[in-house]
Amino acid sequence: KDVFAGSLGYGKLNSNYIRLSYVQARDHSGKNYDSILSPPSQTFSRVYTGDFAYHLGKQITVRGELANSNLSGQPQLEYYPEVPVTPKTPFLSKNMDWAGDISVKYTEPKLQYSLTGEMKQVEPNYISYAMPFMRTDYLQYELKLQKELLKRQILIETYWIKEIDNLSGRESGSSVVNSFGGSLGLYFANLPYLLL
Repeated sequence: KDVFAGSLGYGKLNSNYIRLSYVQARDHSGKNYDSILSPPSQTFSRVYTGDFAYHLGKQITVRGELANSNLSGQPQLEYYPEVPVTPKTPFLSKNMDWAGDISVKYTEPKLQYSLTGEMKQVEPNYISYAMPFMRTDYLQYELKLQKELLKRQILIETYWIKEIDNLSGRESGSSVVNSFGGSLGLYFANLPYLLL
């Protein structure tokens, strides 16, 4: 495969910015189609992406990304229902070839904690040869709380994730998974760090 990528942006990555990116992957293996790793010869996948970050003062940061995949020569990889389906999310597009992510992070420097909310969706026809094993057809919500102690020598994190799959209804079954978890990081000076 040949991969070409480029991006053009304005701003600073650690501050406010906006960026447009393009990734093209070409497969010229000449093999017959048998999987996503060996599609028909001389086929292309193109991914157009826009992402941004915007700081509302010093405590709130909004980040987002929106991407569209464009395929040529491999209709076997795409899914289009024979009859109209009722999507499980109002964000599902007609061609089902988009992916998006939006997050809002609130930071409280005096109390040394941050709270982040994020929503991510990948539609079933979002396919890129550059990432052939990428999971698709799901919607995910995440809420994460991070707390720092002793001048950032102790980091405590807890999170909740809700995930819904089979948004397109192409599978006979679907699932909704709620996950809860946390971690503890110890980073004391002159001592080995520990992650739990």
